[in-house]
Amino acid sequence: MSYNGTFITSLADFGTGVPFRETHHLAGKMVALAEEENKGMNELTIQQFQGIDKRFGDDVLSVFDYERSVELKYATGGTSRSAVLEQLEALKKTLGDR
Repeated sequence: MSYNGTFITSLADFGTGVPFRETHHLAGKMVALAEEENKGMNELTIQQFQGIDKRFGDDVLSVFDYERSVELKYATGGTSRSAVLEQLEALKKTLGDR
């Protein structure tokens, strides 16, 4: 079942207008609901998300796309393809100087 931290963080970063500290609390409620329903968080419906908090929009389920979640972290040191390639280039330069 999908209860991993990647999605919890992605949900917090999703842009619902809900502060991160509050989203973490809401995610706990979602995990509890998913466990009660014996489902992964990615199997909950939009209506179930909105039952926990009305600020979740119709696109909230897009959070459960691994590639999208990883690509959202594009800052230096992030997990997006461009950030990883940048880190590899920096490492090559460092190792090449030896």
